[in-house]
Amino acid sequence: MHFIPTFCSILLYPFLLVSLSVVFLLNELIRGIVNLVLRYKYGHKVKLISVGNDASYSGQTGPGLSPITIITHIIEPGKLTEQKIKDTVTNSLLAYKDDQGNRVNDRLENIFTIKYGYPCWKKDENFHVDNHVRTVDEIITDKSEKIWLSRLWKNMDESKPQWEFILFPQFVGK
Repeated sequence: MHFIPTFCSILLYPFLLVSLSVVFLLNELIRGIVNLVLRYKYGHKVKLISVGNDASYSGQTGPGLSPITIITHIIEPGKLTEQKIKDTVTNSLLAYKDDQGNRVNDRLENIFTIKYGYPCWKKDENFHVDNHVRTVDEIITDKSEKIWLSRLWKNMDESKPQWEFILFPQFVGK
């Protein structure tokens, strides 16, 4: 009784291993070719997304499906200002480098795009932190915060990197 499943498993594992290896190698070959085409056509302005989870949150675009990252912070007046956030983003977050000297968070300056069917980062030539930090100057409640944030999904400008740091200094919550 156990002979057939064991025999099939012994035959199936090498087949699966070879098949998956071929698919992996073909994918890497095609990505390499696409990478060369992108480098030739766009220089360093467009590059393939190499980290899978970077592409997963930005997988689809279209009405109501804009790739977006929203960072919200509810504060008491005067404790945190737009300028403090801009300085921190510029001098710490964007300037942070890994052990090899590569900027770790340069993706914050890039726009998600699809080139040749592959997710890519496109350098925003007009990037400035001032376009990504703002204060909402209205009284916000738990309910109105959800409504206000839901509007962002429809109104985020796709011509710039899809993130924003929003301050709600007049939050009236529980």
